[in-house]
Amino acid sequence: MLLSVIVAAYNAEKYIQECMESILTQIDTNVEVIVINDGSKDSTLDVLEQMNREYSFVLLNQENRGVAYTRNRGLKVARGDYITFLDSDDVWEDNSYALIKQAAKNNSDCLVFNYKEWTQNDLKIKIATLPNNLSIEQSKITLAEQSLWYLWRMVFKREIYQGSFFEEGRRFEDQLILPKLINRCQTVLISNDSLVKYRFNTDSITNSLNSDDVIDSFYCLDKYVEEYRHKTNNLYYSKVISNIYISHISKCARVYHQDKKIALKFFRDGNKIFRFKVAYYAGNKKALAYYMFRYLLFYRLVESVKKEVNF
Repeated sequence: MLLSVIVAAYNAEKYIQECMESILTQIDTNVEVIVINDGSKDSTLDVLEQMNREYSFVLLNQENRGVAYTRNRGLKVARGDYITFLDSDDVWEDNSYALIKQAAKNNSDCLVFNYKEWTQNDLKIKIATLPNNLSIEQSKITLAEQSLWYLWRMVFKREIYQGSFFEEGRRFEDQLILPKLINRCQTVLISNDSLVKYRFNTDSITNSLNSDDVIDSFYCLDKYVEEYRHKTNNLYYSKVISNIYISHISKCARVYHQDKKIALKFFRDGNKIFRFKVAYYAGNKKALAYYMFRYLLFYRLVESVKKEVNF
């Protein structure tokens, strides 16, 4: 079997049918679709059961355990040579499977695609054109510099996941696993074709952060700082860490408007574990500036995000 597509669904009654049809109407018998209803309290399960009478897919139901547990369950039962994920409020492009099938002929460990951001009144390509004739190291560096760690735009060989699982009980689970998976790959194919229409949600994690999120953001930064100490691919990880550091500072600035004490604590803790030499080696000027002029730029950032924060 060529491909396993895993969809974790929780209270997705508004979008799940459109999501599923975008997959099921274009695949062949070389694809298995695994949908896991994570204890939805709305009619998500009813919609899926009705669709399962018309289409053939694996439908699993469980008590609510969170997206990381749900994805891990999908990984355990997946049989495809390649594995990809799709969020239940997003959709595949009309030719997504054809793109994956064609790209898989290269036998790459990872296939990375473009995507489109989808709002109610707009649909646009979100990522700039990428070079697609890079060496493996250049490909990894490019992805680290982009720092767009979105699971649904990547297709991995099943063995790349071996021994790796999404961390349960943590936010930003994509960021916690994807840089490690990419670094494990021996070959990466980058395509400028759009695979997914990502539905921009104003209630997403990025736009509705809380104090617990900066704890998980710091946890992620700390994990990669530790990873950097034990890996030989230091240029790649320096770029990964520098962008995660920037992201962490941004999250602290947003949470500052809700909980100043927590935001400042994890802002300081982030600066304690981050190192000047990491940003310098990465050539990341923004990370260098945030580190050197930390309080000045942090409070400027706090003011600049004030109108964007939804509290």
